[in-house]
Amino acid sequence: MNRAIRENRVKVHPVGLFQFHTIFKQIIYLCHKCEWAYSELWIPDKDERFMVNIDTWATSDRKLGKISQLSPYFKFAKGIGLIGKVWDSSDIIIIEDIRKDKSFLRTEVASIGGLFSAVGVPIIQNSQVRAIIAFLLTSYIEKDQEVFNSIKNQFSESF
Repeated sequence: MNRAIRENRVKVHPVGLFQFHTIFKQIIYLCHKCEWAYSELWIPDKDERFMVNIDTWATSDRKLGKISQLSPYFKFAKGIGLIGKVWDSSDIIIIEDIRKDKSFLRTEVASIGGLFSAVGVPIIQNSQVRAIIAFLLTSYIEKDQEVFNSIKNQFSESF
């Protein structure tokens, strides 16, 4: 069980939580298919002041273990970091090189795992961001933009 859920920091009905995890299983499938190395699922905490991590997935590369261990300890307010910026804008945000973007707050630990690009995709319900799926990639490939747009549209409609 994830730290945020265990510590009762999120207010999600069990059915909603099941829905988030079902979506994330589909994201993991996409990660395999697109050869993406790492993804995370973030939802608002129970006071809706911060986004908290409720799930992570990484390829079997041992170097990625560090970021997946640390992510549950992070939380992001609106406008802070990639997650907070996606939450604030309700739009997909792409950071092609996290080493050159000071707003990405986990650069050091992501770089250790060979991850140098990041994409945040909001899942929207009733004009509100209900979740954010983050992808950390070895590099950003422009052709993946269509896939990120599809993720946003498909999963936002499924709520």
